[in-house]
Amino acid sequence: MPPLFPECSAVEGPLTLPRPPERRATFRPSGRSPREARVSTDLKELAWHERKGVQIMKQVAADYRDIDSGLPSTLIEAMAQDSKKHDLMLRFVRGRLRTTRAS
Repeated sequence: MPPLFPECSAVEGPLTLPRPPERRATFRPSGRSPREARVSTDLKELAWHERKGVQIMKQVAADYRDIDSGLPSTLIEAMAQDSKKHDLMLRFVRGRLRTTRAS
């Protein structure tokens, strides 16, 4: 299997995370300050990275099932479950910020 991040196969290669796909901006008068808008965007991007990480970890875990009685696979699957939890919490906080601001 080729490495998921080819730039990481060498020790000196940096790990660069992909950026979430850009979405077309729409104008919505929300009354939010620029800082609040940035927090919302940051939470959205962090949640996207958590979901992307889950996909990658599931692929890696599947490849490691036959190593050491599946121990590495089990560890990576547990990490993927944590990332699912992080995604859920980030989306909850983002939604809460939107609803508390609207009221």
